[in-house]
Amino acid sequence: GKSFQQSNVHVHDLLAFQKGSFNVVPTVYKDIHNRKIQTNQFSVTEHFRVVNSRTGQALPGVFFFYDLSPIKVNFNEAKTPFLHFLPKVCAIVGG
Repeated sequence: GKSFQQSNVHVHDLLAFQKGSFNVVPTVYKDIHNRKIQTNQFSVTEHFRVVNSRTGQALPGVFFFYDLSPIKVNFNEAKTPFLHFLPKVCAIVGG
């Protein structure tokens, strides 16, 4: 087929190994009025490596991995009572 050139490398001449990992963590945000928002946190990791066809260390290809975390994260918003806030301020000011 047709090939194109990028950064002085012909794409049809390039053998590469690319791996993408997708991690999903279920998350619940609960605000001060007890309203809940159920959502997910995502992270993506990508690895790219040019494969040397002479050594045969890796096969060229594109691989994707999907991981759903068994752990759920809960964020709860709460007011700090003034009697807890005051000693913290004094500790910061007093050093």
